[in-house]
Amino acid sequence: MYKIRDWLYISNYPTAKVPQTLKQYGIQAMIQLYQPIQVEGIESKFVRMLDGIPIMPSYLQESITFIREQNRKKHRLLSTCGAGISRSVTMAIVALKEVEGLTMFEAYHSIYQYHPTAMPDHVHWQSVANYYGEDADFWTVWADISLLDNN
Repeated sequence: MYKIRDWLYISNYPTAKVPQTLKQYGIQAMIQLYQPIQVEGIESKFVRMLDGIPIMPSYLQESITFIREQNRKKHRLLSTCGAGISRSVTMAIVALKEVEGLTMFEAYHSIYQYHPTAMPDHVHWQSVANYYGEDADFWTVWADISLLDNN
């Protein structure tokens, strides 16, 4: 489980399935991108995202609506996918854009400092960039992170 902000966490599917872990971190809402998980007392939204497949704009809009709703309720949100590396990171980028107004680059760098294996799928990255009309080249991000890792 990676704490990105007091209100935003990222995890993999096995971790997200453990009610005691969710309680330990005070998770109150989950956006699930791998398989649905039902945990009593936690508001959940399942959005089908497959690796390497563009995200449908309607799925992004559903996700944004859920993220905004949870933020209004001051709920601690967990973004979760199979491995906790790509899809969940992509949705955490969306959450940071929506809640804090960050650019995609700022959001990703913010996540990466707490989750050093975070790497969104380039197809998902492009879907989000297209949705927001952001000129955010994935390969530039990759190069920036590679430079950080080598310093």
